[in-house]
Amino acid sequence: MAYGPVVLLTIYQDMKVFDYLEGNPIIEIKKISEELKLSFKLVLEIGEECWMKIKEFTVYRLIKSEDLNHHGTLFAGRCAEWFVEAGFIAAADISFPNNTVCLKIHGMTFTKAVHRGDTIKFTSKVIWVGRSRLVSYVKVSTKDGEFLVDGFITFVHVDNEGHSEPHGISQIEPQTEEDKKNHELAQHVV
Repeated sequence: MAYGPVVLLTIYQDMKVFDYLEGNPIIEIKKISEELKLSFKLVLEIGEECWMKIKEFTVYRLIKSEDLNHHGTLFAGRCAEWFVEAGFIAAADISFPNNTVCLKIHGMTFTKAVHRGDTIKFTSKVIWVGRSRLVSYVKVSTKDGEFLVDGFITFVHVDNEGHSEPHGISQIEPQTEEDKKNHELAQHVV
């Protein structure tokens, strides 16, 4: 599995760490006590920064008749649906999925038509974070790697009433030259 940028987390009071498959908290920190400090001592100091790698996700789609527009090529709305889904998969991997919502798609310019029977690949990773925002970079290509479209999607971490709230991710450290370029670009699309 490929890894993209690295995320910086800090342990805080009132922080929850979730089991993403079940959606249940596996660690819930209500108060930082001496006992808690000792139990985390083997992993990290309370308040100390902890780095975690972000995964790159890949999803393939076969273009079928129901995915076509009136010209017989891939309907842009269907591609946008898959584009957001790919970005959400990356964002939800580092935040609680039930509290992650799409705010904005930042452009999609197609470079060529896609036809029925073609297979396309969506590659996504979180490339930038703010206080409550997560920006995913999504790249779409043919199964052979020919570039089709790319762009950014901003997601927001929200509470149960739908108001934005901090997600607890402090920083993303780009690892590759492409990640560094996209990290810089993502800061300006937010």
